[in-house]
Amino acid sequence: MARITALDPSFTRTGAVQIDTVSMEVCSHRVSAPILTKSFLGINDAVTTIVSQLDPLVKESTHLIMEGPFPNGDFSAGLFALDTTIYRRYCKARDTVVVNPTTMGHLHGKRSYKKSESVVIAMVLLDKMKEYGYKDKTDHRWSHDEAEALLYGVALAVSKKLFEEALIKDLLVLNKNLPLKGV
Repeated sequence: MARITALDPSFTRTGAVQIDTVSMEVCSHRVSAPILTKSFLGINDAVTTIVSQLDPLVKESTHLIMEGPFPNGDFSAGLFALDTTIYRRYCKARDTVVVNPTTMGHLHGKRSYKKSESVVIAMVLLDKMKEYGYKDKTDHRWSHDEAEALLYGVALAVSKKLFEEALIKDLLVLNKNLPLKGV
């Protein structure tokens, strides 16, 4: 039994995907909070809002996988604040894996990729999961952030053998890069 929450954190569009191996449901959520001012208080308010939106999604999770921030880049300090808050809030009560942002390139099988390719790959994997009885409870079109969160969640489930063996084999036929090293 596993309830996986996979996160691709961002202030504008955090991808949050739940994969439940008991009810065999997948559901994607969009979580965001505008940063009204690029100040300590503005960032703190946005982080607090995002975490409060994540609380009901992560609450019942047994496993959490999330992308950590790039160490340098546009607004890396803000993303470190967001990711650190998420990690500290949720990591103690569940099996937690934090992946480097370059992991997405590994899952794509190439270093540079288009964000739209993430959606295509994720939907192929989701279609295979549906063949095994999983239901997509998402009520909107998947964004690339949500698709990338799904890719992380599926990679975690394959790496930790949280899906049934036949599904894992079929997913690996579709994407041999799914197992995460060290997980």
